Amino acid sequence: MRFLALCLALVAPLFAAPKSPEAIAKEILAPLLDPVKVVTLKGDRPANQRLYKVLYWLKTARHAGGDVSAVIDMAQKEVDYAGTRGGIADKAAIAWSRKKLEDFGCFTPDDPPNLSLYFKPVPLFCYVPLFC
Repeated sequence: MRFLALCLALVAPLFAAPKSPEAIAKEILAPLLDPVKVVTLKGDRPANQRLYKVLYWLKTARHAGGDVSAVIDMAQKEVDYAGTRGGIADKAAIAWSRKKLEDFGCFTPDDPPNLSLYFKPVPLFCYVPLFC
C-alpha cells in the first residue's frame, strides 16, 4: 500500500499541466522552440508535430489569460533565442500559423483547447508548414 502511494506521489506531478502562461512558456514551450533541438529534427513530419504542440500550448496559455506574443517572448528568452534574426522570424511564422488555424476554424476563439485535436489526423485544410 505504501509503495502504491509513493508511486502515485512521484508520478502525479508528471501529468499535472501548468496553469499559468509563464509556466507554460518556461516549462513546455521553451524546449519546443529551442533552435538546438529543432535543428536535429529530420524531415517535415516531426517539425509539423512540434508546431501543432506549440500552437496547442499557445492556445492553452491564451485561454489562461496570457498574451500569445509575450508567451513566445518568454519561451525564447528561456533558451536565449529572443531578439535574434531567427527568433524574430520564428515568432512571425508561429503567429502566421496560429492565425491561419483560427481562420480555418481549427481553433475557436473562446473555447478551451481540445487536446484530442493532436491525437487524431488533422484535416488537410489545417495543415500548416513549420517556420515558413
